[in-house]
Amino acid sequence: MTVISYKISYFWKLLTDLIFISLVNFKSIFLYDDNMSAMAITMNLDDDKTSRIHHIDIHYHVIQEALINDTLRLKYIQIINMITDILMKILSRETYYHHIKTMKLDW
Repeated sequence: MTVISYKISYFWKLLTDLIFISLVNFKSIFLYDDNMSAMAITMNLDDDKTSRIHHIDIHYHVIQEALINDTLRLKYIQIINMITDILMKILSRETYYHHIKTMKLDW
């Protein structure tokens, strides 16, 4: 989740530099995740951190900064509905065609 947050931040800045306009009018970018515990830790924006996460390295807090700046929004999605699986995993025929229909690529 941290790597993609860095990439989102980089592309956001790159687009701003390329079109010479602030991207203030653009909406936040949704990052879909199926790990509810990672999302709960990330969305805990309070100073009250539990002992469970005190060992996390400081560069992983970039996600929280992106959430505060409203550059990034996290949204839970079930593993069954992860469309990106079609690009990364070997899927059954039914799951493959389900994702094809979801992306509206069927003919």
